[in-house]
Amino acid sequence: MNVDDDPVALVLARSAALPAGVVAAIFARYGRGLAGGWRRVYVIGAVVALWFNVFVLIVQSFQKVPALKTLAPTQSEPPFLIAQCAALVLFIALGAAATIKFRD
Repeated sequence: MNVDDDPVALVLARSAALPAGVVAAIFARYGRGLAGGWRRVYVIGAVVALWFNVFVLIVQSFQKVPALKTLAPTQSEPPFLIAQCAALVLFIALGAAATIKFRD
């Protein structure tokens, strides 16, 4: 299978930021105990990791659920793009709110 044919494999192959963000979040939580600015690092890392899980969920749903597969068989159609953009906007908003609210 070619990496360019599978959206999940494409993101995994080209995203070095995800593992670095998760490592930073783990270090912020356990290494620094969420002290000071490390709270923000933890929140951002956790939100990015959760968004990535939802990204994969949306991709796999459009691949495996027959009703969704008929809407976007190649995953480049508007329903798929709308779902991905809606998830991204939602996670940006929730991440911003969580970063502001999660303080000392």
